Amino acid sequence: MANTLSGAWMAAARAGVSGQPVLDKVPFEFNTQKPGILNWLNRHGAEFVTSSTEEQKRAVEALLTKKMLDSYTVDELSRMIRPCIGLTEGQAKANARFYDNIVETLRKEHPRMKEESVQRKAREAAMKYAERKHRYRAMTIAQTESAFAYNRGADEGRMA
Repeated sequence: MANTLSGAWMAAARAGVSGQPVLDKVPFEFNTQKPGILNWLNRHGAEFVTSSTEEQKRAVEALLTKKMLDSYTVDELSRMIRPCIGLTEGQAKANARFYDNIVETLRKEHPRMKEESVQRKAREAAMKYAERKHRYRAMTIAQTESAFAYNRGADEGRMA
């Protein structure tokens, strides 16, 4: 969805001031590579990323800057961020509960199933669950950090 709409969002941001009587005579330019956006990223990029090491935050900050310079989509940024981060504590605990529930369910519904099969199936299901949560976290970081960078950059930007 984001890939499909990203072009429309950028066009809407550029067109946002057109047709506004108060701003009709004020020249305005929207550029994702404006110094305001890049300056804000250099000072504050990834500061909203929680449950990560400083090294992970610096990696995310570098990717955010690259995204702005190279005009990556949020989906592309999300895929780049994913290897740099892990699950939050809450997500890891939820994954452990999910594993335990799968084990309990399999033991109850398939009493003859070997214990090693129960654990293997539970591990596979928990791994898929963790992967979904990991993708979700990367996308959340990409969306949040991009939005903050654009907004803060616009605040610091200047009229052309």
